[in-house]
Amino acid sequence: MATAGLQELDRTEAQTLRFNRGSDYNNLSNFTLTPGQSRSIGLRFFTSTGPRTVEDRLTAFERPVIVGVPGFTVTADQDIKMIIKSNHAPSICDVSPAWISFHNTQKISKGIYAITGRVRVGSYGQVRVTINFANGDVGTAHYYVYDSNASQLDKLGQFRFSKQWYDNASDYFHRGPGIITYDNEKKQQVLDDPRAWVAGLSDEAGSGSFVSAAAKQLGRPNKTEIAMLEQFATRTLWGHLQISEPGDSYAGVRKSLFYYDAALEGRGVYDSAVNHSGTWDAAEANKISRSYDYPHAVVVYWTLYRLARNHVGLTSVSWSWYLDRCYDTIIGMRDHAGIGGDGYSQFGLMEGSYFEQVLLDLQREGLTNTTLSTRANEIQAFMKQRADIWNSEPYPYGSEFPWDNTAQEEVYLWSRYFKYTSVANATIETLMAIMPSVPHWGYSGSGRDLWDLLYSGQSGNGSRIERIFHHYKGAQSALPLITQFFAYPSDIHMLRAGYGGVVGPLTSIGSDGFGSTGFHTRPDYLAWDPLSGDNGVNIALHALSTIAIAVNDVSLGGWTGFGATVTQCGDIITITPIDSARSRIFIAENALHMELDSGKFSAVTYNIATGAVGVTFDGNDGFTPDARVRWYTSAQTAKSGNYAIDGQYKVERGCAVVPLSSGKTTLVNFTRS
Repeated sequence: MATAGLQELDRTEAQTLRFNRGSDYNNLSNFTLTPGQSRSIGLRFFTSTGPRTVEDRLTAFERPVIVGVPGFTVTADQDIKMIIKSNHAPSICDVSPAWISFHNTQKISKGIYAITGRVRVGSYGQVRVTINFANGDVGTAHYYVYDSNASQLDKLGQFRFSKQWYDNASDYFHRGPGIITYDNEKKQQVLDDPRAWVAGLSDEAGSGSFVSAAAKQLGRPNKTEIAMLEQFATRTLWGHLQISEPGDSYAGVRKSLFYYDAALEGRGVYDSAVNHSGTWDAAEANKISRSYDYPHAVVVYWTLYRLARNHVGLTSVSWSWYLDRCYDTIIGMRDHAGIGGDGYSQFGLMEGSYFEQVLLDLQREGLTNTTLSTRANEIQAFMKQRADIWNSEPYPYGSEFPWDNTAQEEVYLWSRYFKYTSVANATIETLMAIMPSVPHWGYSGSGRDLWDLLYSGQSGNGSRIERIFHHYKGAQSALPLITQFFAYPSDIHMLRAGYGGVVGPLTSIGSDGFGSTGFHTRPDYLAWDPLSGDNGVNIALHALSTIAIAVNDVSLGGWTGFGATVTQCGDIITITPIDSARSRIFIAENALHMELDSGKFSAVTYNIATGAVGVTFDGNDGFTPDARVRWYTSAQTAKSGNYAIDGQYKVERGCAVVPLSSGKTTLVNFTRS
């Protein structure tokens, strides 16, 4: 059937359902059949031995392969490249809109071509690139472009702490001060909804706005926003959403602050236009047995702990208070929503990776504090209980909805932590099977997600089952894949699949700064959902996985950057990070992983002949007197080794403390032995 006819049907359906329909991915086609004519249209299927061999099988059957470097979500501050595998020379036919300028096609070797390009500054949104091949074939690549990774988070923060800031002292449900759900179509905060959690600051759809507002601060801290976040953490999260009074329910996280009680009708509490027939009552909303709600609180507390511990003057509450709340929340989950019962701790949880971060920090703090060391052991024992369950199961990746990939994030991380290697590796392979790396910004790195718009999208006609682009499943899956890549730095296909999920969450942030729960893929919609919904998990996982990676691989045309600009001059490779945080660097050739608890990487140089590494940090910004850097070698490669920092630096919590000059960059060197 001609696609022009399908579009007409889709447009009619969109009007009927009152959707603001987006653009079609490809150019439309049409043809006319006169009486007696016929045309056969078919699909050809090929088999492969796994996700890493799909592209080789396609080229074996004369089908072109288009590889985006670093992917198909790109920014105006980076050079991009398409590696095209075909026996027939490609050429750019059309770029629509004309937001990417491509240069001449270069033949790298037999059947492999490279086309470089650059995104125009000020561009924002989807771009379709049409490629003609010498044999008459036509291919398309679909990009999503925006100004910079950092600016996406800055805009998100501005939106969350302005249009979504709720501080109504008379609110019956005590939801303020805080960051509340937002409907960007209606341009209003969501104070009432048929689903209690959406308006009640809990579950994934209700917590999404405050979780993303918090996690954003890890990479792009803003003092004004942090002060508001502290109000939420100390007055609303701890004390209302979370139980702060000593007793049997201490540290329990409620399922929702909002609920429906018919006795409150007529008191200005509810919107008369909302059908509350299925809305949770107070008894259901006040339950503290849903384990999925606990990591959301930990994201807020741990973020503020790190800001307070590693910076000066960014927070007003002590770092120890926030670390105490992290501990309380995790143990609260064990006691109120633990293994068995109606909790879900037997499954992997979204944002459960923040539990590991808390454990690592408690262990570091515990080197000089017996109480914190004991707490670290207590958390570790609880996490091992959970990991032991997964280690006993043949397929431990299911969650409350076993058909998606919600659980793999935590199953992988804790299996890796406790050295259940076979479980960790099997988990990675399930993600490789469902994390595509194809020439489309939406499919690449999106993971498997069909269900959540029923629970996290705008209520109404769009609340239905459909595949979702860049809902949080892709961001969840990206963290295990990128982490595994550190141990297997030659697995470029795993890097590509993971990186699509690292940057995918940033496409959910619109040019106005609004962060959406996900992208509707049904052809009668093709647009971002107007509800903020589950965007929190998306940004929280992006915050932990964003990194600047430098690789040298022939399949990518040599030295290449993911989240970085990589250049070569003789033996010197220069890596300039352009990811959203600039706090992590990985050089695949020598498997050197470097990360900062404070400070920003300005640039890193790597001498391919001697292995020497030079690191330049941004200057003191007024809140960051020191850069705190830790490093390790994650794999054995031909050029790996043990690295040591040149000079004498104080070591705190596993980091070398490098004093920073005001307004000037600071250089330190690392030597390989």
